[in-house]
Amino acid sequence: IEQAFLRSLGRAPEAEERDFVQTFFDSGSEHSGSEHSGSENSNNESKSEQLAHLCLSLFNCNEFIFVD
Repeated sequence: IEQAFLRSLGRAPEAEERDFVQTFFDSGSEHSGSEHSGSENSNNESKSEQLAHLCLSLFNCNEFIFVD
C-alpha cells in the first residue's frame, strides 16, 4: 500500500486511506478464497487483481486532474 502511494502519488497514504485500502484487500481475499476453493495460484491472481484495482484507483484520483 505504502509503495503504491509513493510510486503513483509521490506521498505516503494518510491513515484513513491506508485503512480503506487494507479493508478492501481483506474483504477481497475472503471473497476470492471462496470462489477458487483455496488454490494458492488463484489466491496470487486475486492479490494481483486487487493491486491492479488499487493502482487504477490511484491513477484516477483527483490529484491527477489537470485543468488548462
